[in-house]
Amino acid sequence: QRQLIGIDLKHYLSSKINFHGRLDYDLVNNTIKRSEVGGRYHLSQKFEIGLDYIYRTPYFDLNSIFWVFDIQPNQEIALRANYYWNSNRFYLSVGSVMFDGDNNQRFNIGWSWKSLYFGYNHRSGYGGDSNAFVTSYNYTIKNKLVLSLSSNIYSYKMINSNESEQAIGETIGLSYRMNRKFSMQGQAQFLKNALYSNDLRFFLRVNYAFFHRFDN
Repeated sequence: QRQLIGIDLKHYLSSKINFHGRLDYDLVNNTIKRSEVGGRYHLSQKFEIGLDYIYRTPYFDLNSIFWVFDIQPNQEIALRANYYWNSNRFYLSVGSVMFDGDNNQRFNIGWSWKSLYFGYNHRSGYGGDSNAFVTSYNYTIKNKLVLSLSSNIYSYKMINSNESEQAIGETIGLSYRMNRKFSMQGQAQFLKNALYSNDLRFFLRVNYAFFHRFDN
């Protein structure tokens, strides 16, 4: 379905400045699927800023029906900032995605504290305009049992449309990790938008990892 080879590199120029790079190569189509270069500057132990450039081509598995569509690469440049205070993290990102003949502007701001997250995302330009408020929370009921909750509220306007639509997405899930190899996740999803007035879905996933450690 997919054959990729990749490499990640990171270099510390000093205690305050570091650079990173990434390259993913598609062995089947002999093309670069993703390349990324960026840097981070630490103004202090709590505050850092960064600049990233990303080149990517949308990826579909070889057995996917979406291969019938024409796939074009896109480029993104983004300025990011993180501020850490005790267990709090404040995040800001401003970027632009450059498609063939058009651009899409993105603005993200968020706050997280331990397992709680609140965020606001804005998109404009190619693909339409949208605003989204996102929140998520994970709570450990027991040592191996975790409850997850998330809520997403969207207001979006499709390209060449003068009317805004609203959408709400809610999820609640449980994950149980019996041991290092075996885990289970169950999730219920609720969606309401212009096309679906009451859409409810349930998912169940079981994972078993096949690995063995050879000790000397």
